[in-house]
Amino acid sequence: MLSRTCLIWLSVFLLVLISVSIQFGYLTLLISASRGGVICCLRFSSQTFLLLVNFNG
Repeated sequence: MLSRTCLIWLSVFLLVLISVSIQFGYLTLLISASRGGVICCLRFSSQTFLLLVNFNG
């Protein structure tokens, strides 16, 4: 459930970021920010998953 919420927020964030970047033309900013967002989301979801597994186990 948390990973699905994370994916939804990430896709919304990327859509907003893409529209803003296209509007202002900051393509390099878009690329670097989207990479950072994906990495942060993956770290957060993996940590949350490990916490849930440890808690349930």
